[in-house]
Amino acid sequence: MTIDAATDRDLPTVRRLLESLGLPLDGIDDHVGTLLVAREDGQIVGTAGLEMYADAALLRSVAVDPTQQGRRIGHQLTDAALRLARTRGVATVYLLTTTAERFFPKFGFEQIAREEVPAAVQSSVEFRGACPASATVMRKRLVDTVLFACVHNAGRSQMAAAWFNRFADGEKARAISAGTQPAAQVHPEVVATMREVGIDLADTTPVRLTQEVAGRAQMLVTMGCGDACPVVPGLKRDEWPLEDPKGRSIDAVRTIRDQIRELVRALIEREGWAAANH
Repeated sequence: MTIDAATDRDLPTVRRLLESLGLPLDGIDDHVGTLLVAREDGQIVGTAGLEMYADAALLRSVAVDPTQQGRRIGHQLTDAALRLARTRGVATVYLLTTTAERFFPKFGFEQIAREEVPAAVQSSVEFRGACPASATVMRKRLVDTVLFACVHNAGRSQMAAAWFNRFADGEKARAISAGTQPAAQVHPEVVATMREVGIDLADTTPVRLTQEVAGRAQMLVTMGCGDACPVVPGLKRDEWPLEDPKGRSIDAVRTIRDQIRELVRALIEREGWAAANH
């Protein structure tokens, strides 16, 4: 048996398989680029697909021909879909199921409330009606996400996220950043000092810190946004009291940059996220 990427020619067979098992067909044609099929002697005996939404994905259409069940084809398809998600930079995979809530925990999925799913994933056809409201919602985190937050997302948090993504093992953790009052662009003095260490933030756009953005993280590190930073139940939180680099001299910004680098390195070491070459 082999598992490979589906093609448009496979869609009629995939649709028939899904229909025979009572699984939703809506939207399957729109995601053929991330649809996998299992083949035995040239015949499709199973399928699994991903719908991609920024750094999240919806796992769907995990199905095996009833005559082939008991051969762990579903396990292999699920593993293959999760590997595909990792190669696409996905941090979290979600799914809806009405019958397999005992199957997916074997892969690290956990049951969650529907409101914990990002709005982009909730906009999918499956969430909007293809699956009943009573369906079980599950989530698997592929990597830990650390959110660095400050006021303008134009200085401290941008530097911290950039350092983190340089030093951390990307298969274990990654960083994002946001601000309560995002600026139009990263501060020029920050761009200049980070460019000195080979990190280019010139084309990076500051992002607004919302409950949804915070909800994508497992750890929140704040850097001066104070009471404006959202409170997310169950989220680890730390505060780094660092000066705002906006309008400071290049030498002062270098000092802040280097302070952030050491704080980030210590965080990565403490949490076991270090890459092998660092």
